[in-house]
Amino acid sequence: MTLRVMTYNILRGGLPMPGAKPREEAIAEVIRSANPDIVALQECVGFEAPGAMENWAERLGLQYNILGVVAPYEDGYCYNVTVFSRFFLQKTAEFRQKPFQTGGVFVRAETPLGDVEICNLHLHAFNEDERIAEVKAVLSTPSASTSRILLGDFNAISARDSYPIETPEFERRFDVTRAIEAAGFVDLGAGAGMTHPSPAKADHDRKMPRRIDYVFASADIAAHPHNARVIRGGQADVASDHYPVVVD
Repeated sequence: MTLRVMTYNILRGGLPMPGAKPREEAIAEVIRSANPDIVALQECVGFEAPGAMENWAERLGLQYNILGVVAPYEDGYCYNVTVFSRFFLQKTAEFRQKPFQTGGVFVRAETPLGDVEICNLHLHAFNEDERIAEVKAVLSTPSASTSRILLGDFNAISARDSYPIETPEFERRFDVTRAIEAAGFVDLGAGAGMTHPSPAKADHDRKMPRRIDYVFASADIAAHPHNARVIRGGQADVASDHYPVVVD
């Protein structure tokens, strides 16, 4: 009885950065190589276009999909969140306005572990106080199932990882991850390694490694034997500025 979940920020939906090549096929190859049952994607720019979700579902070999369309960012792009799955999905809630800078989507799936609610989140990119407000909104949302997985790009760091006292590239605060753990969730990816940045050309100049992509689970799911890994190297070095996290 196993379930493989994956979270991956795909950097503007695979659109080419200035001076770089398109990355859609590299992204798809990274996902296919992991062979997830459920994959949560962030920064799915352009996935709201007619036929885009169906095309990606075929490309990934994952039949069922849910799109969470978010409000346009200041650059005009919609940094959508999506879920692709081997199992039928039902959308139960979504976040696309204040207090969210980007957004999130709740889906429900009947999995080998039973009825599970999965929440794919993309939290505020720059401010821990804003992220706390977003997390509070998520944790206060009525659950469609007692078994829950929270995953995505949280843009927050964890005290379970080692960081220097001086972190000029980001806030050295652990409020978000501590709040999620205080709500009873278990950090399944702890110890798997940093997830950002990769060597890929991106729209920022951050260099300091950090773990900001997470898979948290309710205690009943976390009680199952599990292992986590961060996919690095090969196409993962060029597909996105984030490395994906995979948990069995």
